[in-house]
Amino acid sequence: MDLLRAVALIAVCTTLVSGNEHHWVTQASATIRGWELSVEVATVHGVVVEGWTRATLHRPDSPPLIRVHGPPHTDSKWPSVDQRGAPDRWDSVSAYLAFGGHDTWLPKLGTLPSRYLMIDDTVKLTIVHHVRIGNSVPPTDEREIFVDAQTGEVLLDRSVLRHVDAGGVIKGRLPEDNLPYSIGATFVDYPLSGLSVFSPIAGETLTNVAGEFTFDLAPGGSTFFTAALDGPLITVLDQSGPSAAYLGVVSTSSPPVEVIFNEIASELGTAEVAGFSIVTRSYDWLFDLSPDFDPIQAPVTVNVNFTGSCFAFYSPIFSSLNFAQSSVACANTAYGTVIAHEYFHHLQNQLVAVSPPYAEAMADTFAAFLLDSPLIGQDFNGPGTVLRDLSEPHQYPAASADPAEEGLPLAAAFWSLRENLETTLGATDGRRLTAELWLASQLLSGGVVDSTIVDDLIMIDDDDGDLSDGTPHATEIIAAFAAHGFDVPLFPVSDLDCVVMENQVTLSWALPPSVPYDQIMVVRNGVPRAAIAGDDTSYLDLYPPAGSVLYTVIGSAAEVSSPPTLCIAEVAPYTHFVRGDANRNGGLELADAIEFLSILFDPEITGYGCDDSLDADDNGSIEITDAIVILDYLFLLGPSLPAPFPSTGFDPTPDALTCE
Repeated sequence: MDLLRAVALIAVCTTLVSGNEHHWVTQASATIRGWELSVEVATVHGVVVEGWTRATLHRPDSPPLIRVHGPPHTDSKWPSVDQRGAPDRWDSVSAYLAFGGHDTWLPKLGTLPSRYLMIDDTVKLTIVHHVRIGNSVPPTDEREIFVDAQTGEVLLDRSVLRHVDAGGVIKGRLPEDNLPYSIGATFVDYPLSGLSVFSPIAGETLTNVAGEFTFDLAPGGSTFFTAALDGPLITVLDQSGPSAAYLGVVSTSSPPVEVIFNEIASELGTAEVAGFSIVTRSYDWLFDLSPDFDPIQAPVTVNVNFTGSCFAFYSPIFSSLNFAQSSVACANTAYGTVIAHEYFHHLQNQLVAVSPPYAEAMADTFAAFLLDSPLIGQDFNGPGTVLRDLSEPHQYPAASADPAEEGLPLAAAFWSLRENLETTLGATDGRRLTAELWLASQLLSGGVVDSTIVDDLIMIDDDDGDLSDGTPHATEIIAAFAAHGFDVPLFPVSDLDCVVMENQVTLSWALPPSVPYDQIMVVRNGVPRAAIAGDDTSYLDLYPPAGSVLYTVIGSAAEVSSPPTLCIAEVAPYTHFVRGDANRNGGLELADAIEFLSILFDPEITGYGCDDSLDADDNGSIEITDAIVILDYLFLLGPSLPAPFPSTGFDPTPDALTCE
């Protein structure tokens, strides 16, 4: 570490601890499931300090939540739910535009069709608003307004009725199922979006998601155009020879042209098309999750068909993905999950530094989610082979020190989470939610493979600002990560109630909406009282000590315990008596039978305040049979009365009767 960086680190440690002024610079941000998320790095005098990051969450129903990742003694956790304070709501946002003397309201940005537009050599992602001018038929005009989706700036306002489009569609031929090139593979034509198409007359345009492009020409006009596997954010270079390119003509009076790269499928051509197609699909997939996830705006070069054997890597120095031609040991490495994996390393390079196992795990997860396959590098070393399979039960912590193997339990846990949520929500919604949780976790994590990732996922899944009542999908999250050996949080029982009745306390509670307990421990005044079944919702405690009694209920599963839930029971001192001793003189005699009958049949006689002593047969009620039990014992050699008898003591059986 050089001197300037060391001084900056000391300054950051001081400012973070003391609260003095320092600067955080945003590295990446995203909007996911209503959360505004960002990750920042610490700077002092413009120098980025390694090892310090700050993650921030904010949504309309709660103030910001901030976590600082740094040296252990300053690492802060999320504040508890009850410390968040009053809600801080945001107002909805609209954009107002005026043009040509006509005004119109636009809905919230992002709800309208979007496309790319080249303005002053800068590619802008825009929303497109179509406006009809005038009520005549045909209308006076119909206009197409391009608005910058981030700033609201009007980029272009043009007549729809007074121009003619000429264009075509550009596709790329690739093996189906995103597998590597082979002679016997079945090939499919995929639209290539975001690809630059240039006309010397009409300028430059980009293909849309369907691979279509158009030029605005005068009626009857035509133009030459050129296209290559190149766009504002992606450039594909063939290291074995000239890169693929196309020269053609479009006309307003002719049908749209169709351009197919790798039309006569070859290994080298397939690698080029796959490089452009997979990276573009990656961009579109992430943009759909969160348009403001800014790492995807970083350009990348895809170098394919290097002479070499079996390598695929990302170069942070050159911001490039690099892939080798086929060899006797492996296929051409520019395909499917391999490209997606390396591209995600490019995105990680735009974020803060992460550990190698975490980087590998998240890149594998991204590739699997993007291409709907748990097999990373399928057929890499030949048909039927696979580099890593996320559907296997990889366990944390991994035994291997290889970063890819060490990260496998985390990637496998995310794949299990996707399967769990697909079962609960269906394929479409389950996959979407899993992807959102996964992307959000990138911005919150400290970049290591550990169980804190589960806490982050539950935080993002929360929908009411109260983690104590569980979250909508906590069951699926906890089950997925527990299945791969991660420590998972257990929610506590709720609504614990302690009801005192003479010589017993009845505890009742509600189970949390998450993973079921293996067992529940009931603790009385700090001493374990009982271990009961994990699905029980009550417990009867006999003969607790008199006074204030503290009960604690703790659930456990897979050697993980929930936070304790507490209640206090006020137990009155026990009164000693002799069973059947109606007159409370300490023994049983005929006078007690007479006293009992007097109390039973004369409403004006209230007894001696010990209904328990009158319950001679200990059945929990006072009735004529109690007198019969007393007389039977005294005169007919009947059985002894239930305890306490013949000496004084307290009632050993719980009932509603009391004794003062």
